[in-house]
Amino acid sequence: MSWLKWCQIMQDGTVCGGGKKSEMLGRLYENPFFSELSPQQMGVAALYWRLKRCPKDFTVFRENDDPDCMYYVLEGHLDVFKNAKDRKGKLTPVKVAEVTKDQLLGELAIIEGEKRSATVVTAEPTNLLMIEEKHFNLLVKSHPQIGLILMKQVAKLISRQLRSTTGRYANTQLNERTK
Repeated sequence: MSWLKWCQIMQDGTVCGGGKKSEMLGRLYENPFFSELSPQQMGVAALYWRLKRCPKDFTVFRENDDPDCMYYVLEGHLDVFKNAKDRKGKLTPVKVAEVTKDQLLGELAIIEGEKRSATVVTAEPTNLLMIEEKHFNLLVKSHPQIGLILMKQVAKLISRQLRSTTGRYANTQLNERTK
């Protein structure tokens, strides 16, 4: 079945969160995270994800919040802050990362079931795809092939982030040694 035909079939329904399935399918189809899914699988996945539009300076989640959902960045820029103790023992937020288009947020908390490890705030108006933990678990259980594909994509993104972090750490260590 062609992508356009699938969109025509799905046009009548709505996604939880109020958007049209065709809009959600279009957004899924455009993004590399969902590139391994067939049009039919995207139609199923669209039922579980919803679009979240966030204004600038919106707190998506806070450090130590319970994990309730995972996000995929469609458009925008977010800053990640980790609380650190200063010399007096006072907790101070420190910017540790920036998140942009085609990156995940909150995936570790969902996979591990642990509290959020950082606070994430939008640096500009941002559009996110969001899937609640209960919907993610239901998707994986009800549609294991889709779940496997998405888990592989999560693993790829985590791997890229780890490689990037390792590279930055190595550069920092090298710069410290040459001082």
